[in-house]
Parts: sequence; C-alpha cells; structure tokens
Amino acid sequence: MESGSTVLKLGGEVVDSTDRPLDLETFFSMPAAPGRFELTTTANRSGVAAISTSVTTTWGFDSATTSGVTQVPLSMVRFTPELGLDGTLPAHRFQRIPLTVQGKTRSLTAQVSYDKGATWQKALVFGDSLLVVNPARGDSVSLRATAVGKGGDSVTQTVINAYLTK
Repeated sequence: MESGSTVLKLGGEVVDSTDRPLDLETFFSMPAAPGRFELTTTANRSGVAAISTSVTTTWGFDSATTSGVTQVPLSMVRFTPELGLDGTLPAHRFQRIPLTVQGKTRSLTAQVSYDKGATWQKALVFGDSLLVVNPARGDSVSLRATAVGKGGDSVTQTVINAYLTK
C-alpha cells in the first residue's frame, strides 16, 4: 500500500480521521450524539500495483448512545472477476463480473468507468453479477457498487483500475 486514509463523519462533519486505511488497529470513539454516520476508508496502491490501484469503501449508518459496546451493521461488496495471471480480461467483450454482498440488502446498484473513475455509467446487475462491455486493448475498467440494507445502512465500494484489457 502506498497511502490511505479513514474518515468518520457525523451529519457531514468530520468527527475523526487517520492517514491510514481501516485495519484491525484503527479505532474511533463514536460521539454520544445520535445521527447519520459515514465511515470512508481508502487504500492507494498506484505506485506498487497495476490493478486495483485505489479502493474506497464508504459505509453509512445511523447510531445513537448505547449502554455498552455495540456492533454497527456494516455490509461489504466484493467484485470477483476471473482475471488472467496478468490481471487482464479480453478487450471488446461482454464481461460478467461476479458480485458478492455480505450483509442483508434491499437494493444493489453498480456502475462502471472506463476513464479511471472520472465519469461513471450504470452497469446492469443481473442476479449475483454485473455485466459490462470491456474496452479496447490496454485500457482499464473501474467498478463501483452500492448496497442498501433493510435498516437504511449502506456501503459503496469503488475499485479504480479493477482490471486491464488485452
């Protein structure tokens, strides 16, 4: 990992942050105030990897004061394309990307970018996969999915340069 950050917000205002991605050693004390929280973590690897050069996950959830330690209902989205050993898939083909959501969800949407996340367009979610059209040889595909849980909690997973085309 080259760089990263994690930011906790309450009602859009920064409550706490660190200059590292979320890991087992990252802890934040939650404010006593009830409200809508947003936790965003980013890991950048552009200097050390050709694929998945930046991964950002944002969780949204409601919380209030509790009498003890309380688990926050966070879900996770995972893209699992079957890449070649070189991190590529064939150019100019329809591509099925398996998509796994960990946690209970009521809705799932996905987007694809062919310009490293500068612009996004809707991707078709079909069952447990999304369908994209691979670009020309030597280009990259970036992926983003948002899952919303039954209680209103949410997760958005963004992978810049998820894979390359050949």
